[in-house]
Amino acid sequence: MKRILIILNYVSIVLLLLSYISPFIDPRIFWPIALCGLVFPFLLIGNGLLLLYWIVKRKKRKWVSLVVILLGMPYAVRYLQINSGSDPAQSEEGVSIDILSFNVRLFDLYNWKNAENEVTRDNIYKFLADEDADIMCFQEYYSNDRGDFTGVSHIVEIQGSGYHHIEYSNSIGRSHWGIATFSKYPIVNKGSVSFSQKTNNICIFSDIVVGKDTVRVYNAHLGSVHFGYEEYDFLQAVAQREGSRDSSGPLGKSQQIEKARREDVPFRDIVASMVRLLRDAYINRAEQASAVAEHASSSPYPVVICGDINDTPVSYAYQQLSDQRLDAFMEAGNGFGNSYAGVVPLFRIDYILCDERIHLLDFNTRGDIDYSDHYPLSCTLEL
Repeated sequence: MKRILIILNYVSIVLLLLSYISPFIDPRIFWPIALCGLVFPFLLIGNGLLLLYWIVKRKKRKWVSLVVILLGMPYAVRYLQINSGSDPAQSEEGVSIDILSFNVRLFDLYNWKNAENEVTRDNIYKFLADEDADIMCFQEYYSNDRGDFTGVSHIVEIQGSGYHHIEYSNSIGRSHWGIATFSKYPIVNKGSVSFSQKTNNICIFSDIVVGKDTVRVYNAHLGSVHFGYEEYDFLQAVAQREGSRDSSGPLGKSQQIEKARREDVPFRDIVASMVRLLRDAYINRAEQASAVAEHASSSPYPVVICGDINDTPVSYAYQQLSDQRLDAFMEAGNGFGNSYAGVVPLFRIDYILCDERIHLLDFNTRGDIDYSDHYPLSCTLEL
């Protein structure tokens, strides 16, 4: 037993150390190391438990474990923050704006959350009305021209403004899937960041005039793994290579998924599919995050990056986007920052990142709003 624990301790230490360097290794060069960053919270907890064991047993190995764990504290605070209870004071000259970023999961178009999707949609609408944010950034946005389920006019009416920037990655008939930014302030310029591969993922930017200032707001939805958001038996679909569910596109609750759920797929095939999809997702996100970061670096205005990055704070994608920028959660948030409401805890994959010249006043991860598989992020900032 002692020998096993020693081996386990060394393996855990090595994996934890690899997770520390994973944000600086481009997955396009060597993607497997990104998996260490993915499971960083669990590696940290595991090493912490082993540390407690060595302390109880009064073993010198505790010092090695302690040092390695302390080296990871700069990463740990990306998951857990304890900020002071008082909000930073707003200056007399500055203008504060409220920003909301929310992966709305198509307003539950395919009844993932509720047997009657209108119930979830109406709950989201009520939340948006109560939140009354100045700028709303939606990922996995859905609209149809008929307006019988959800349309642009609904959000415009809720926000009370006609400024919006919407781009679609998929359209079938009068139904559209994509990304959307709505603003109470004028949008004077619009554009998108080009990705090398055609996917459901997309990033748009909107130049918004607030008082005497202009801010460029990026709204991004980067590469998904396509596992399926709630039940891992959806992996059977990709194991059969008949397609995968990504709610940013029109597949939804597709027939091949329902078929796959009824079939007995070998575990080996599912694992192989998971590895292949993780590899592709990391490589795609690396390219996409680098493209967004490069585009934002040339902005003539202060930058705010909102969105579902689909990667953790210990990742290459996050490192690229957050470089020389403020993470709103780390600056003004409290508690755990997990934004993914799926079956895997501790996953923080949604972010609001700002230029250092922007003053962050408040940040909240709205864990009480469970109408999607992502929690909304709200932030108050000062220009």
